[in-house]
Amino acid sequence: MTNDPNDPLPNFFVVGAPRSGTTLLYRALCNHPEVFMCPIKEPSYFSKDIDFEQLYPGLRLPDVKAFIASGMKSQLHLAHAKEWNDYVRLFSRASKARAIGECSTTYLASQCAAREIKSSIPDARIIILLRNPVERAFSDYLMHLNQGLMRRPFIEEALNGYADCAEWNLLGKSQYYQQVKRYFRVFDPARVKVILHEDLQKMDRAIDGVAGLLGLSAGMVPLSAAKVNGSMTLRMPKVNRFVQRSGAKRLLTAVLPKRAMISLKRLYYSSDPVRLDPADRAKLLELLKPDIVKLEDLIQRDLSAWRSSPEEEDRAEHHA
Repeated sequence: MTNDPNDPLPNFFVVGAPRSGTTLLYRALCNHPEVFMCPIKEPSYFSKDIDFEQLYPGLRLPDVKAFIASGMKSQLHLAHAKEWNDYVRLFSRASKARAIGECSTTYLASQCAAREIKSSIPDARIIILLRNPVERAFSDYLMHLNQGLMRRPFIEEALNGYADCAEWNLLGKSQYYQQVKRYFRVFDPARVKVILHEDLQKMDRAIDGVAGLLGLSAGMVPLSAAKVNGSMTLRMPKVNRFVQRSGAKRLLTAVLPKRAMISLKRLYYSSDPVRLDPADRAKLLELLKPDIVKLEDLIQRDLSAWRSSPEEEDRAEHHA
C-alpha cells in the first residue's frame, strides 16, 4: 500500500451505526465550506472482514473504477473500494479542505476496521452515531425488505444467527458495547465522539459538537432534523426484488427526470407507516438490555429510554 505523501487522505470517519442518522450528517458535512466528503458515502475500504456478496446477496454495487473514470461528477450511496489506489483517488479533489471524511456504516460492526484505519491514518478522528438498538434493527429490516434482501417476518430475520452473535445479523449490528469499546481502545478517546440519534433532533447542538471535534472554524450549515432515508412500505415486493437485483433502479435514476422519479416512488411505495409489533419489541429488548447497560457506563450517557418500551414509559408517566 503506497501513495504520494501529497495525496489528500481522510482525517475523520463517521462509522455508523447503520440507520442511525449517518446520511443526515453526511449531507450536513457535504455543505460545509471547510469539509470534503467522499463522493461515495460508504466506500467501505477498511471493512476487510466483510464479504459483500454474502452481506448483500444479489445486490449489484456500482463499480468504483468506472465511477472514478467517469469523473466522479455525482454522489453514490454505497460501493466497495477494494484497492488502496482507488480509495485514495476518491479524495483527489480534497486538497484545500481542512476536514476530509467518509461515512461507511460497516466500520462500526467490523472486527478490523478500527485497527485498519489506525494503521493507515493514525491521527484520524472518529464519529459514532447510535440509535435505540431495537428501533435501529427494525429500520434496518425495513430497508433490507425494500431492497429484496429479506423476506421473512421481522422477528425471524432478527433472531437469525443471533445465537452465534453474528456481527452482521440485525441484532448483531445493534449490540454496540463491544463495537464502541473497540474504537475507544484503538484510538485516543478524545478523538472519538459518540452522538445519539436523539441528539440529531437538536441539530444545531450536534453540529457544534462535530465542528469542535474536527477543528472547524465555521459553523455547520443547518439542516432539518427531519427523517432521511425513512422506511416506506413496498406495494410490489416481487417487482422490487427484480428492480434491485437487475440494476434497473440505478438505470432509472440516471435517465428519468427528478419529478418523474418522485411520481414513480409514490406509485411504488405506500406512505403508511410500518409499526413494530409490541411483542417483538419486548423480545428484542430483553435480549439487548444487558448490552445497553454496559454501553451506558462506557459512554456515560443516560440510556434509560432505550431500556424501556414505549408502553412502559406511558405507564410510568400515568403513575407519576
